[in-house]
Amino acid sequence: MNAGFFKRLASFIIDFTIIFAIVFTSFRIIGAPILQNRIDDYPDHVVIYNQAMNDYLANLDEIQARLDRGIYTESQAEIERAELEESFNENYYEVSQTVYSYWIYSFVYFAVLLTLVNYLYVLGFKGRTFGRKLMKLRLSGRVTWWSLFIREVLWKSFFWIFTFSFGLAIDFGLIAFTRNRKTIRDYVSGTRVILDDVVYPF
Repeated sequence: MNAGFFKRLASFIIDFTIIFAIVFTSFRIIGAPILQNRIDDYPDHVVIYNQAMNDYLANLDEIQARLDRGIYTESQAEIERAELEESFNENYYEVSQTVYSYWIYSFVYFAVLLTLVNYLYVLGFKGRTFGRKLMKLRLSGRVTWWSLFIREVLWKSFFWIFTFSFGLAIDFGLIAFTRNRKTIRDYVSGTRVILDDVVYPF
């Protein structure tokens, strides 16, 4: 019998927590120091950026307060906001680019490492991950390195990343609202998640 929504959701949460903990620890110990060392003056730029952003937000609040008190009209407030934004971009462009670059590199690091660790985690246990064992589930079908690559890398990690997590909603929607409770990756990889405990017909 194919596994239901809540068991698969609980299994996913357990396994994702394990994988994320590994990736986050790796990032804090290895990834973050490497990225910060490769970006010139990163620590100083972060301090400057945070202070500048705090000032920028405080000025925006002041403009809104003047608008609320009737000191500014809406058009005057818009002009003030535009001038404030232009000044911020002009004065802190380099600092902002440094901080944004770090965020982008960090996202790529996390995405790549999450994909890799997830694949190796599932491959190492041949689909019998801790989450599935605890929920009494197992991966059935053609469980090979290639089918797991299709399932976990192409139609899980890449699919979720490139659809901005909308693919996650599609997958759990298929599990929750279709009769056979199979996701796209179940079909294309020739695998499925089934119950691994005793199922009585009554």
